[in-house]
Amino acid sequence: MDSNAIIRLNNNIEAVNPSDNSFEIMEDVKTSNSTFEMKETVNPGNISLGDVKNRHLYVMLSMTGTPLSRAIRFSTKEPYSHCSISLDRELHEMYSFGRLIKWTMIFAGLVHEVPDRNVYRLYEHTLCAIYEVDVTEEQYKEAKEYLKRLWNRRKYLSYNTPGLVLARFNRYPAIPNSYYCSQFVGLVLQHIGVSFTEKSYRAVRPNDFRNNPNLKLVYEGELRDYWNMYCISDGFTPY
Repeated sequence: MDSNAIIRLNNNIEAVNPSDNSFEIMEDVKTSNSTFEMKETVNPGNISLGDVKNRHLYVMLSMTGTPLSRAIRFSTKEPYSHCSISLDRELHEMYSFGRLIKWTMIFAGLVHEVPDRNVYRLYEHTLCAIYEVDVTEEQYKEAKEYLKRLWNRRKYLSYNTPGLVLARFNRYPAIPNSYYCSQFVGLVLQHIGVSFTEKSYRAVRPNDFRNNPNLKLVYEGELRDYWNMYCISDGFTPY
């Protein structure tokens, strides 16, 4: 592993158990402070980063080397093209919008990502940067419930291919229930009240998480090194 890689781990771990099918999202994207109304759940409010934090979420930026990721990197001139969010440091409960079938991007949507499976298995030298996000207990619980509800509604969600193309021209159309990866991560963080950018979640790009004072870099290097070092003892199959 690269000697310059940065590692910092936290012992708070909880997993999502998707089981609730009652979910409905309504979005208002007219301002950067997007509002959400959800049935049978309560938004904890816009909790400021100055409040006491005792939990963590994790944002992973990655560059696999797929044709699409190379095209995005060429267009943006940034080192990472994909973005995921995890409830735990080991990335066991990590979610994003990406390919549903590892061989093709034609079928894409909300996916549960595992670092040694699917597209990450095909591209074993995937580079990544993992960031730790301080949140309150209330924010953590709300993120967990929100991801659970999104997961149970995943067949109604789609990958925002038109939005990805138009983002190159700084245009961000509001397509209901349709997201690409960085929009999705921005959606979750803004929904629970983590103020990491002034943008609407629809305009969030992977680079908005880099060099951000509200996110702490805890690892940068090959994803397989991080996975092999910290997840084998938990019973997950390594490379």
